[in-house]
Amino acid sequence: MEDESSDEEFSAMRLPSLIDMLKRLLEQYSGGQILKELIQNAEDGGATKVKVMFVNKHNQPSTTLQMWKENPIQFAMKEPALCVYNDGIFTKEDWDGIAAIQCSGKENEPLKVGRFGLGFKSVFHITDTPLILSGNKLMIINPTANVYDVVITKKLRKIDEKSKKEMLKLMSGIFGFSPEVFHLQDGFNGTIFWFPLRTVESDLCKTIYDEKKIRDIFHGFTSLAPSILLFLKKIESIEIYEKKSTIQKLFEVCLDGDDLLTLRQERKGFVQDIERFNGQFASQPIKNILRPKVRSEGFNWLKKETSEDEWLVINHYHGGHVSAELKELVEDDDWPYSPYVSIAACLSKPITKGHVFCFLPLPLEGQSLTGLPVHVNGFFALSQDRHHVRWNTSEQDRNNSHTEKSILWNQYLVKEILPQVYTNLILQLIDDEKIRSLPLTSSERSQRADVVYRTLPNSKTVTENWKNLIDPIFQKLYSTACIFTKRNGGIWAKPQNTIFTKPQDENMVDSVEHTYLLCGRNISRPPKFILDAFRKHGPINFISAEHLREELLQHPGVYSQIDLKVKLNLLHYILDNNVNCLQGLSLLPLEDGNFSTFTTGRTETVYIFKDVDDMKMFPGLESLFVKSEIGSDLYHMISSKTD
Repeated sequence: MEDESSDEEFSAMRLPSLIDMLKRLLEQYSGGQILKELIQNAEDGGATKVKVMFVNKHNQPSTTLQMWKENPIQFAMKEPALCVYNDGIFTKEDWDGIAAIQCSGKENEPLKVGRFGLGFKSVFHITDTPLILSGNKLMIINPTANVYDVVITKKLRKIDEKSKKEMLKLMSGIFGFSPEVFHLQDGFNGTIFWFPLRTVESDLCKTIYDEKKIRDIFHGFTSLAPSILLFLKKIESIEIYEKKSTIQKLFEVCLDGDDLLTLRQERKGFVQDIERFNGQFASQPIKNILRPKVRSEGFNWLKKETSEDEWLVINHYHGGHVSAELKELVEDDDWPYSPYVSIAACLSKPITKGHVFCFLPLPLEGQSLTGLPVHVNGFFALSQDRHHVRWNTSEQDRNNSHTEKSILWNQYLVKEILPQVYTNLILQLIDDEKIRSLPLTSSERSQRADVVYRTLPNSKTVTENWKNLIDPIFQKLYSTACIFTKRNGGIWAKPQNTIFTKPQDENMVDSVEHTYLLCGRNISRPPKFILDAFRKHGPINFISAEHLREELLQHPGVYSQIDLKVKLNLLHYILDNNVNCLQGLSLLPLEDGNFSTFTTGRTETVYIFKDVDDMKMFPGLESLFVKSEIGSDLYHMISSKTD
């Protein structure tokens, strides 16, 4: 019979077990992110160096849950393993956070990369029992243990002799670990993670990690490595090793160059400047300009060509005038993101696939996420798996749904803040010579123009969600000196004060450009997409037969400065475009080597022969005949288009 003594009752909601929570977390994130997450935690911990070692040996003593209680260190000290070192030291907050599940201790620290919540837990992709050693303390986590026995912490000085021997047997000589750390007051000077690889299926995860999978993780990392340090605030080098019978270095990426100390101080100063705003707007934008040199090199089975690249990076913390919508988001106490964006341009070579960073790069895909020729970094709102920047879905677009804060935030970053930073990057590339100890040569200035032009966004390649930044960039640049001309050895001019060439025969364009420069005019030939973008914001002037005629009439002394080839190319150009513009120009080549002026109604006629051999019948009269050795095409054009 049903109990009717009470019609209502309170009860707790059923919560999943720790194993189930970790399983669901691992389903959301790929194992390929492990190294990035560990680098992220090292960065947030103030480390400057990260070293990773694959301990490719086999030491798998049988273990039981009873052994976990009796000797947890022996339970965790197994091989093969992934060992990760950084030179930072855990704080109390770090120890508390690493033992928490699906929450982050960094949510109120807006400049910390790891505040997004995934962090350390991704290591459970590869291991069941991670061991963490930092300073004078050690922690081991075993999610398969009784819920009250999952985490064990010990002071290094309190570790028993048997456990010390077990640790030294596997770790001695790795990243400076030695017997002395057990006796020093401060313990180990740094942090070591020891992740025994899962070699058999477990309740936590069925995926087994072997040598091939670790190699895949390393290879995946090296594809990102040349740019991975660009937007970090502290880390300066990352190294990868393998230990079998001996230790071999496999890969290294590091900040390089004589000005590393200056770079370090500039990074630190920028962070100090913006930390005081705690995620709120500054009264004025705070800008940080860096010129890092990054070197990466692979060895052994990670061998790859050494890369040495020079970059220009602009970090920008926003302030000053902003839209009411963006201001409302930033001032929302529950909004965790800071108005912080950065852009990096490579000075050494073109960027073929511009990428998106949230301080560390998002996973690479077959195509560029942006279509931009630069790398973009910022506090973007990301998808749950941290693979993508959040944008409207096609269904949301159809319904005009733009209400999600995270989507709005990303849109505002792209259309309000990033254009300012991108424009500053271009102007900095142009003005960079001002801070050099030696001026650029004419050739170096021309090469810098190539860098500027290839760094500008092309609307034909930029992906849809990033197109909003293009027009504001070119609108601002239209009124600045951003077009390179070879005049006076190489200067920058405003688009409206420049004459542009059109796609034509290269020889003709070279000659026309040379003539305009001799006339003291700014002339340039940037890529077509740049001119197309500028046309939206003001008039663009192109070379023409009419304008070229005006310049030659105003500067008659130029004729004596140009040779036969240039004059013939100018003649060809005007005949191609507007034969009437030849009037008054001394561009008619004569057989005696001189040039005559095109006029109408003159008494002295210049003749042209259909058969040039007929000219031989009139010796001594070469000044009356059009020069024959000027190419058959040009000779026939003169014959057919002039009287």
